[in-house]
Amino acid sequence: MPSETWELQQAVYAALSQALATPVYDYVPSSTALPYTQFGDFQTAPTRYKDASLKTITFSLFTWSSAAGRKEVEEIAAAIVSAIDEAALVLPSHDFVDLRWISTSIESIPDEQLYVAQQRFTARID
Repeated sequence: MPSETWELQQAVYAALSQALATPVYDYVPSSTALPYTQFGDFQTAPTRYKDASLKTITFSLFTWSSAAGRKEVEEIAAAIVSAIDEAALVLPSHDFVDLRWISTSIESIPDEQLYVAQQRFTARID
């Protein structure tokens, strides 16, 4: 049976691929043009209640842009939140409970003339 993390990543990828005009990657080929969004780290932890045991998966998405100013990266970050925050995703082998946006931070990397948005999300899987 595939892991909850893998199935969640596939469902998020499908949702973002439909919603964004920019590509989404797990592995980014070296010749990839900007802008793009990339999956970052995934962390899994148990969440126990009286009668239930869920897994909480927290993950990051990074959006990279070389456009002048932060407007492009902010627009893509907003589109990501619109696409997956509180989305009703379907996982083939696991019961999806919910997905929530935690935070977005946008950083300028002046030496490379880049902007990067890091976004954190958390999902609960039964």
